[in-house]
Amino acid sequence: MKTIFTHSTKMFTLILLCLFASITNGYSQDIYDGDYCPAPGASGDEYSTGTVFSKQLSASPSSTCQIGTIHAKVDTQNQVLRLGMNIGNGGSALFRLYLDTDNNPLTGLTSDTFGGSLSVAGAEYILEINANGNGFTLYTGSGSTKTIVPISNGLAAKNGSAIGCNAGGGQFLEFNIPFGSIGINICDVNNPGLINITKFASVSGNSASSSRCVNTSLTFGIPLKGAVESSSTVCSGTSSILTVTGITGSSTITKWQSAVSPFSTWIDIPNTAGITIYTTAILTQTTKFRAIFSNSGLCAGNEITTSEATIIVNPLPTASISGTIAICKGATAPNVTFTGAAGTTPYTFTYNINGGTNTTVVTTSGSSITVAAPTGTAGTFNYNLVSVKDASSTTCSQAQTGTATIIITATNTAGAASSTPTLCVNTALTAITYTTTGATGIGTVTGLPTGVTAAWASNVITISGTPTVSGTFNYSVQLIGGCGSVNATGTITVTPANTTGAASSTPTLCISTALTTITHATTGATGIGTVTGLPTGVTAAWTSNVITISGTPTISGTFNYSILLTGGCETVAATGTITVNPLPQASAGGGSQTICSNATATVSGATA
Repeated sequence: MKTIFTHSTKMFTLILLCLFASITNGYSQDIYDGDYCPAPGASGDEYSTGTVFSKQLSASPSSTCQIGTIHAKVDTQNQVLRLGMNIGNGGSALFRLYLDTDNNPLTGLTSDTFGGSLSVAGAEYILEINANGNGFTLYTGSGSTKTIVPISNGLAAKNGSAIGCNAGGGQFLEFNIPFGSIGINICDVNNPGLINITKFASVSGNSASSSRCVNTSLTFGIPLKGAVESSSTVCSGTSSILTVTGITGSSTITKWQSAVSPFSTWIDIPNTAGITIYTTAILTQTTKFRAIFSNSGLCAGNEITTSEATIIVNPLPTASISGTIAICKGATAPNVTFTGAAGTTPYTFTYNINGGTNTTVVTTSGSSITVAAPTGTAGTFNYNLVSVKDASSTTCSQAQTGTATIIITATNTAGAASSTPTLCVNTALTAITYTTTGATGIGTVTGLPTGVTAAWASNVITISGTPTVSGTFNYSVQLIGGCGSVNATGTITVTPANTTGAASSTPTLCISTALTTITHATTGATGIGTVTGLPTGVTAAWTSNVITISGTPTISGTFNYSILLTGGCETVAATGTITVNPLPQASAGGGSQTICSNATATVSGATA
């Protein structure tokens, strides 16, 4: 089969799938001879049959040190790798291929001097050939040191024709690389059985110090003993489908194996004998897989391991939500914070408010992002986290739970007083009430008359009691809890009890004599009501807080009077006594009598 890969200016990946076939020489031209025989695309094309691969670097190479296409052919049964490449022309140029045979870019040669210094991704062996076919050298490498080693075990290189079977032209270079010539033993289960061509470089001339022409980093993996395909990256919690390629019908899969970090121990997977397509179990960590097979023509029928496939498992991201708060309506919007973890940023969070429509928000820097919670409407708002997704190559996601609760409290209110009473001192107050919202109680209370108190329960302020002092009382009751500074205010007017002063005099006078005015000072009253006990001819009147008793009594006697005050508080009467004497009577008997000034005395007696 033939695999064609896309071009990259920096690197290319040529995954070579081995077909463990007992390759017969079906075409007499299919031999290592330095020529591309019979010709590209011709019947019997040696690099189009069997396990073959190609990678085009340049469609039209023009100089000696330019490569057009690299061809590879694997003969696993005979344990030989053949590489061929066409170049621009047959002039002088040195080529080096850097081979990583232990599948570790940190071991082997890591830097070289070839047309100047260049970096190498770990090459245990370096193949060097001159384009004119003179001079083929094999090196081993370590760090920055190359060491020439003897060419053995059939390792060889030739140049010839790029378009036919007749040697000549110098435009095709061909390498015959027995596995053992570069230290690869496919029968060793611990040998990766993989050749990575990590770099190709060339200089235009016969010397390593000549000017560099090409310096191309490669990831050119050639499995030599079958392969498990394909390496991939998945999310944790998923499975992967793997396929064994590059083995023939004469090979028998005996089992599959897996390994996890540090990948030093391989575990047999039960019930996998004979399976060429394997569906893994649910994966939660990066895992390597390989198949074990036997072939009577290889390794004396002992078990052989394929190359490995690595399933990179990206962890599922997790998320949390925070920001629970109680806040006043209209306050600065608080933040609800979403934070992702365990995945690759940026994170995408899905959430809803009170179970409504889902909304997404994406981090712009770091692992967290905030959402401002509006405060224009009072109520309880639950921000519910639904799921999180990361930005890994597999965009892993999973459902999440968590809630941030934003409680927005309206500003406290107090309704109008149920009444603005006026009452008498020492009289029980009909309760005054206020309906409140938002508050959870009351604080400072000022201005209430002594004997009156305020209390709060179930969103109602109740003012009650019996005032023991009089006056006009403008009170204030502070609401607490909730939001805002609010007071319930009102007025209570307490009227004092009526009073009356003592009589200005307690007169004794003669009948039919004008009474010197008697007065009583009053408070509280607005007038007088029932008047009793005054002698005939005497009356009482009230004005400007003064009771005035006046008149001329026409009857005599002792008069205890009472004048009821009206219009104030309590039942109060002004009281006093007026004594009215009758007119005197004279006797002719020569007796004496007392009379009032200016009164007329009647004298009677016996006549002579």
